[in-house]
Amino acid sequence: VVEGREAAVAAEKRVTSLRDEVLAFCKEVRGLGTELQGVQRGIQQGASSRVEELKQRQKSIKETIEQSRASAEGGALRLWILTEAPKAALGDKALPPSLLGLLRSDKKFQRQVFEAAGGELSRMLDLALSAQ
Repeated sequence: VVEGREAAVAAEKRVTSLRDEVLAFCKEVRGLGTELQGVQRGIQQGASSRVEELKQRQKSIKETIEQSRASAEGGALRLWILTEAPKAALGDKALPPSLLGLLRSDKKFQRQVFEAAGGELSRMLDLALSAQ
């Protein structure tokens, strides 16, 4: 009887120990699950911020390209004003279509060009625009 009782107590201790191990294991798994969720959130946030960063970079590149194009068109127009406007006013040379389109589509730019050209050159440019 004493042996049976000691065996029962030992078995109960073993069951309690195994139960404690299982509970500790479950807590560890739960902790790993929580940690994994945190890592996943971090990855998603990192990916989202990277996507946003790339969108901003793309927008910046587009703006730079647009500014460069406008600057090139403006430079071409200034060159045309200096070299070809007098001929155009006399009917020798037509205003290039791209520059004509730029002047007609952007009235603010057109006004700036006319102001920059000044006097006689501005009058010749106006004649060239109205002739085309």
